[in-house]
Amino acid sequence: MRKLVLSLLIAATTISGFAQKTELGVQLNSGLFSFHGEKIKRTGYVFLDDNNLTIEDNQSLGGIAFGGRNGLNTGFGFNLKYIASTKLFFAAEAGLEYSKSRITLKEGYQQNKETAKGKANLIFTTVYLAPTIGYRLRIKNINIDLGIGVDVSRLMHSTEKIIAEAAVPEKEFSTRKEIIVNNIRDISMGSNKSSWFDVRPHANLKVSYKRVGAFCGYSIGTTDYKKGLTGSSDISHVNSRLWRFGLSYQFS
Repeated sequence: MRKLVLSLLIAATTISGFAQKTELGVQLNSGLFSFHGEKIKRTGYVFLDDNNLTIEDNQSLGGIAFGGRNGLNTGFGFNLKYIASTKLFFAAEAGLEYSKSRITLKEGYQQNKETAKGKANLIFTTVYLAPTIGYRLRIKNINIDLGIGVDVSRLMHSTEKIIAEAAVPEKEFSTRKEIIVNNIRDISMGSNKSSWFDVRPHANLKVSYKRVGAFCGYSIGTTDYKKGLTGSSDISHVNSRLWRFGLSYQFS
């Protein structure tokens, strides 16, 4: 990964030195965020104990509900792009994102097993920097940018939110319960500062007309979020993945 980042920096220096055009813009991001790995859950059940909710088997993941179902990703960023006469370009994007993964809850346990419904969300707030190199195709008045690079994200805040209710109204479990564990970075990841950062190789496509554009991209993380968490298993990894879509506007 260090070699990839170094290669991007060398390419950026070369392209910017021969740049014929510089573009500055802003963008709004949306998309889908989730985790993947051997122990990742898409559906599960929840335990109710003394008004607290915990997810099944979450001790193997350090007590945190890393979700395999997609949750909403939103954010915004600023981008700078250098374009050479050969149509090669280097772009750097920086911004803020709010990402959410999800587990669907189908059963609940109090004293007995109950049919239940609910969800568990793990919510991240991150800042990111994304250098990209690529090639621009021009078809009439439309620019098509194809790029590869890396996202380097810094975890700023994290929240685990679990909400569940039983399907049978007269059961005590039917009371809507919600538990929020604030700042997982500080509580559970304090001894694993490497998990504060995630490096995600990405590929993206952007289509623009005059000053307005639309883009999509896919990133897959290399950081093991589970590493170093209390009670976590050593036999699996937890990595992030992100589909990003959005709109952009070019100032110059």
